[in-house]
Amino acid sequence: LIHRHTYFLLNKITELRDNVAQAKGDLRNEIERVRQLTINIYRSASRKQRLLQERCKGEHLERSTRFATQMDTTQAEIDRLWQSRLFSVLDKPAPHDIVALRRAVRQRLRNEVKPWLESELALVRAARGSVAHN
Repeated sequence: LIHRHTYFLLNKITELRDNVAQAKGDLRNEIERVRQLTINIYRSASRKQRLLQERCKGEHLERSTRFATQMDTTQAEIDRLWQSRLFSVLDKPAPHDIVALRRAVRQRLRNEVKPWLESELALVRAARGSVAHN
């Protein structure tokens, strides 16, 4: 009878040991799976961050180029208007002509450059906002 109980307990202990070993193996496998998943997520996030930074740099360069082009165009137009007005003033010099020229230049800047500049600034703000949220 004692021999039978000893054999029974030995079998139960062996079974328990095997179950514990199996559970440890399962836990190790799960730990490795989670570690690999974490590594993959980190790599993916790093890659996405680099792509986002590159896209932002490209967009910034594009906006800067458009702004510089618009400023060059505006400067050329101001120079043309100034020369035109200067020749006109030389024909009939009058103080109100200079005031009118200033008014015309300001009006043109308000009508053409200001809306464009505001839209570019809005794009920059929107881009910064989307970068901040990511």
